[in-house]
Amino acid sequence: MTSNKLAGRMIYIAMLFAIFVGASFAQLDNSFESARAAGLAGAYLTIGDDASAIASNPSGLMRIDRTQLTGSYTRFFTGAGIPTLQEGSVYFSPFMWNRFFVGVGANYFMHDIYNQQMGTLVIGREIYRKGRNVRLGLAVNANLYRIDYNTAHFSDDFEHGDPVFRDGYNKMTYGADFSMLADIGAASIGVKALNLNEPDISLRGGAAGGRLPRKVLAGMAYNILDYVTPTVEVEVPISDEVGVADEMSVAFGAESWFLNRMLATRAGFSTMIGSESESKGSLVSLGMSFRSRTEWDAGLDYAIQIPIDSPVEIGQTHKVSMGIGMRKPVRVITDLAVVPNSVRAVPEHVTPGTPARVSAVITNLGDMDARNFPMSLYYFVDGKPVVADQITIDELAVGEELQVSLEFVSTKAGRFELFASVNDYGNRAPAVNNKVLEWDLDNNTGATELDCFGPPVFDGEIATSRDEIEISTISRVREEAPMVPMIFFDAGADNVRQSRFDNILRTIADRLKRNPDATLELRGHYDAIGESAEGRDLAIRRARKVRDYLVGLGVSAGQVVVIDDGYDFAADLVKGVSGEFRSKISEENRNVDMKIRLTEETIICEYIFDEGEYIPRGDGLDACIKRLEGLISFLDRNPDVNIVFRGRANCLEQVCLKDAFIRASELRRIADRNIPDRLSSRMFVLSSDWTSDVEDPRVEVVLDGDAIIFRPRGSMAGRDALEFSELGEIEVSIAPVRSEVEIDSFAIYVVEEGAEEPFAILTAGKGAPPSSVNWTWFGVAGQPPDPEKRYNVEVFAEDVYGQSAKARSKPIGVKVQEQEERRELFIISFNFGKADATSEFLEARVAALADRLAERAKYLGPNAKIKATVIGHTDTVGSPRANRELSIERARKEYISLRHGLMQVLGLKNEEELDGWLRSHRVELSYEGRSFEEPMTVSYWEQGYWRTQLVGDNEVPEGRLVNRRVVLEVLTVTREE
Repeated sequence: MTSNKLAGRMIYIAMLFAIFVGASFAQLDNSFESARAAGLAGAYLTIGDDASAIASNPSGLMRIDRTQLTGSYTRFFTGAGIPTLQEGSVYFSPFMWNRFFVGVGANYFMHDIYNQQMGTLVIGREIYRKGRNVRLGLAVNANLYRIDYNTAHFSDDFEHGDPVFRDGYNKMTYGADFSMLADIGAASIGVKALNLNEPDISLRGGAAGGRLPRKVLAGMAYNILDYVTPTVEVEVPISDEVGVADEMSVAFGAESWFLNRMLATRAGFSTMIGSESESKGSLVSLGMSFRSRTEWDAGLDYAIQIPIDSPVEIGQTHKVSMGIGMRKPVRVITDLAVVPNSVRAVPEHVTPGTPARVSAVITNLGDMDARNFPMSLYYFVDGKPVVADQITIDELAVGEELQVSLEFVSTKAGRFELFASVNDYGNRAPAVNNKVLEWDLDNNTGATELDCFGPPVFDGEIATSRDEIEISTISRVREEAPMVPMIFFDAGADNVRQSRFDNILRTIADRLKRNPDATLELRGHYDAIGESAEGRDLAIRRARKVRDYLVGLGVSAGQVVVIDDGYDFAADLVKGVSGEFRSKISEENRNVDMKIRLTEETIICEYIFDEGEYIPRGDGLDACIKRLEGLISFLDRNPDVNIVFRGRANCLEQVCLKDAFIRASELRRIADRNIPDRLSSRMFVLSSDWTSDVEDPRVEVVLDGDAIIFRPRGSMAGRDALEFSELGEIEVSIAPVRSEVEIDSFAIYVVEEGAEEPFAILTAGKGAPPSSVNWTWFGVAGQPPDPEKRYNVEVFAEDVYGQSAKARSKPIGVKVQEQEERRELFIISFNFGKADATSEFLEARVAALADRLAERAKYLGPNAKIKATVIGHTDTVGSPRANRELSIERARKEYISLRHGLMQVLGLKNEEELDGWLRSHRVELSYEGRSFEEPMTVSYWEQGYWRTQLVGDNEVPEGRLVNRRVVLEVLTVTREE
């Protein structure tokens, strides 16, 4: 083959390339494309969203969500009667990982004497993303080119020494491309720079026209209603390489998907514009596609390209592509989310100005950790978002859940819909203004509702038609029902006997629920004589059964603690006792005892007196008062916690105990001026001997929660003959309730001074209270009002959010024209075999009784007298003589305390002045011991009869505890028989 013949063959091949694509080396640049791109006449730069984007704009790989493999086949110039020209391509791209994507592609162009291969490797990254519709990706291609001449098809006279083939019949070279793609809502913009290094593909390097020209492609597309997407693309050469055409090409196309993106049609037009602005090399294209839209997404694309201004009739070009998309993988991306239904406002209702906490659970559903992202709480005012709070989360690992809390405060009333949004600044709501790039932003926000309304308010006062009730004659007995804060068990048993202890445990449960800062400590014991086999385990089981019983009554489990270490589980009530009393001692050894522990420090303060000093003053006093003032909210929150002023003496002489009482009373008197009136009745005075080595007298001010378990269960009262001087009613006028929301319920009741439960319930129901109601003077059980008490009518209203308002009338007094008899009993319990009270609270009530006794004596009529007797009692265990002496000792101790209290209340200096005051006011004060002669009973009025109930049964251990007591009996007689 001569050189001229070979040159002619090469010219023929080059002509075919020029006719088809309009440039000498356009095959290497453009024909490496899919059938989908060919159907758009090559205008695929900004539309590519599958693996075939490798051939047009590799940045489009950031759009795919699964691994894809696509192959294409092209048949050029069909029907032109020229040698076969065909091409095959394959593209592969795995799914995007951590915002990175890769792809590989290969192309093989075939002719009888000339073959061309190209391979490309793509590496790219999504560098910005906001939501689903705004993102930017960049990619680079590394290309490998190879050309090859098949000498087997050369003519027989080919001269192998031809200088064109001096270096061989094939060549390999390298190139690089750069591409960018931006999605901005429905619009897309793409740029691609080809042949950055202008690779030389000529067999002999440096030959004219042997370099692939550097080009820039730019395009834009716009998706119209997610139905049709028109696109335009421009290709501009930027190389002056000799032998390279400098035409600019323009391509237009449009693509439309329908049937849930299963079918598509497309069309395109491209042309090349030369330097003389004449159009040449134009073609039109048509195409269609099918996608299975299944888990394994298979697809088929077809395109036909038809030249419309070629110099010869060369026929059409057909291209077919087939591809498959693998199952969608779990994306290796960040996907922050608010767990559905996890957003909560606590509380769900607040008053204006009061903060609420909004909690939400967030999680990272993606495959990469997220760091330093915001969490916002916002709401809308007039359609505009208002950010209430914002925090920054340092890190959230893959699969991790985190509960976060944000604050909401509003000074205005209303119902608010609050949005907790993760990875969001909140200021562009409802669109998520994210900082960390995410795949799915639809799950970033959760919502809850919060109601912000003030409580109801009474517009006015509660008025009553009269302020006094008149009673002509009354006879009453009032007796306290004692408390025994100890549970006893049968031998070897750990079950709580409901019939014996339910009333006690229910009372303690109610008081614990009313005092949230008190904890009940339980210590179990066993009898060392009969239960040593199980011992400690049995004792602990008993304590746990009592705890479970209380929790079953509604007490919080955190308020009841079983102490299972640090004490003697077999502590014997009396060691070495045998004979007839052994069985009773064993019964009392099988117990669970109770002790109250407070969250506040028990000792409030301690004031140390100088010798001869009785009135506290100075810094020590100020410190005590300040500490007391700091406990007001604690006392309001725990109505059964009291303050005890414990006077400590440094000797056992009566004068020392008296001085200790005086000092404690003086400190209480000063404290009373700085404490709200509602707390005055909860401050008690107690004197005690000094037990330490410190010589200075002092007063300890302590918090005492013993009333929770030791305070008697109120009183059982009855009435005998009762007459009213007037028969009638008290009319109660009620002010209207002003509320921002609906009133849900109301109650109107009468409250007795110092009582916990309502004395009478006048009416209650749903909705707002009535404007008026009447009270017929009697209580809930038909009992008469107490002549020494005052009464208030209270109106309670609650709105639908549980907010309440309460209004109270002025006090209503009781006027007694003639009183026959009044008997009151006050109980102090004592430890077994000792003159020590089981609780300082019970003993400290003696001083309070002294105050009441003095007040009553001041207002006695001329025909009245008071007889106050301090009576000591014991149980049946022990000898009669020892019990008698013990009962007298107990009574004498409380008798002395009562006298000290009277002297302090009345301001008397010594015992002689007190005796004189008692005589002048017709008060008889004495003490006596009755041993076990009178077991404890209570009397009560039921269905018209007086009934007596034995509560101090010496046959059971709890009854014996009741009988170890001192009773302060006060009898007032106004008409002597």
